[in-house]
Amino acid sequence: MVAALQPQRGMLEFVHKLRKPLKGGAMKSNFEGQVGGSDCEGNSGERRIYTDEERRMFEERLNAMSRAEFAAFVRDLTVDTVRNVFILPLVDALVAERRNMEVFLTSLKYSDFWEYRELMIEINNKNPGLVPEQVYRMAKEESLRRGN
Repeated sequence: MVAALQPQRGMLEFVHKLRKPLKGGAMKSNFEGQVGGSDCEGNSGERRIYTDEERRMFEERLNAMSRAEFAAFVRDLTVDTVRNVFILPLVDALVAERRNMEVFLTSLKYSDFWEYRELMIEINNKNPGLVPEQVYRMAKEESLRRGN
């Protein structure tokens, strides 16, 4: 788990490339449109295309940063990447697994559970916060009301 929380090497190389010293100590950005793209936000292969104006504004902002501001920028970029690439997908998977287990246990409890599948899907889409047992009971009640 510790290795998963360490910053990605490619991202750090990218940030390092953003600030190259120029003659006289000024900093130059090598901005190539990666910020906000798949490398930084965990988007599945999507890459944002930046306009020349956006690039210019980003370069000006980056060049004007003090070392402390740049360190905060790198920190925020790293935290966002770790959250989007590692933590959020893990949380989504855990929530889905728990929900699947609740559905499975409810289906074991009620022998006619799967007979109301279509109605349960409709009800769940309208009320996503309900637990599977509530959805089952509502679907069964609705089915009885319809006379099915």
